[in-house]
Amino acid sequence: MRYLTFRKSLLRGTGFTLIELLIVISIIAMLAGMLLPALKRAKDKAKQIECASNLKQFGTALHMYADSCNGWLPAMAQNLGAPYWFMELLPYVSEEIYRCPSEPGTKYMDGNAGRDTVAYGGASKVIFYTATNLCVRLTQPKKPSATVAIADSTGDNSQTPSIRKYIIAAEAKVATVGDNWRYGVAPRHSRDANALFVDGHVDWKLLNKLCAGTELWDIQ
Repeated sequence: MRYLTFRKSLLRGTGFTLIELLIVISIIAMLAGMLLPALKRAKDKAKQIECASNLKQFGTALHMYADSCNGWLPAMAQNLGAPYWFMELLPYVSEEIYRCPSEPGTKYMDGNAGRDTVAYGGASKVIFYTATNLCVRLTQPKKPSATVAIADSTGDNSQTPSIRKYIIAAEAKVATVGDNWRYGVAPRHSRDANALFVDGHVDWKLLNKLCAGTELWDIQ
């Protein structure tokens, strides 16, 4: 009998009251609230780094392409018989890098459909075409370390005409629904974007700097 009484008193002494449990739960909830934003930022940063790695590989591919084509860069689109630039680079890269980790979506598709499945756009003054001049030479941009070649891009097929992801207009701008500018930069990484420059380096750029005129997008 004495043993049972002692055991009951011991159990009562090591248990938690309801108030103590509520305090512990509130502390755990508070810690979780502090940690979750930090974890999300860390996850977003990891995606930004992976995206930058994708663009770095595009930079290597562009230079390899130019080396094998007498210094010429690929063309923007299927005009005058030229394939899309992202199709031209396929021999040098894996299809996996055509998808930005911060933009979940369909798998990259080859050919015409690829215009909407590639997550990056070529700068229209660097990877471009006109009626008289189909391509640009790698050595043409006068400031290669300050001229964007490829960057995070966005698209919207509901627009008329539709916004295509594979191209970014010379006067870069954020493409949104209702925006009459057809091609734009996608602010996927903390509301800013990654960009590959002609010299091959990749930089995370503030959106207001990327879209502040034509300075970063012109080869002159």
